[in-house]
Amino acid sequence: IPAPAAVIYGALTECERAPEVFPSLKSCSVLERGPGAAWDVRTHTVASWASFLPDMSTVFRSDYQKDRRIAFKLVSGDVQHLEGEWVLEPLPGAGKTRVYYRASVGFHALVP
Repeated sequence: IPAPAAVIYGALTECERAPEVFPSLKSCSVLERGPGAAWDVRTHTVASWASFLPDMSTVFRSDYQKDRRIAFKLVSGDVQHLEGEWVLEPLPGAGKTRVYYRASVGFHALVP
């Protein structure tokens, strides 16, 4: 991505900027924050991808390594399982970053 890791990290961690990354995000709020912003617990509500399904809400904890890594894990919500991470790897040169994303999501019911 042609942007420094700090810019990408901000878009991933700041609720007001999160829709830049997640266009279907309807709301984001931080419920609890750890000392030194090392972690937080937040809630996301995401618009349904099908008109006949309700929006999904999740509460998850994220652990942060500033500008480098965000690991997240489900606390509660409309999914059965959610766990993953974002890893930001600054590349040599003018403000480029390789972004790795891994997520495992399990639903309570079958999804068509």
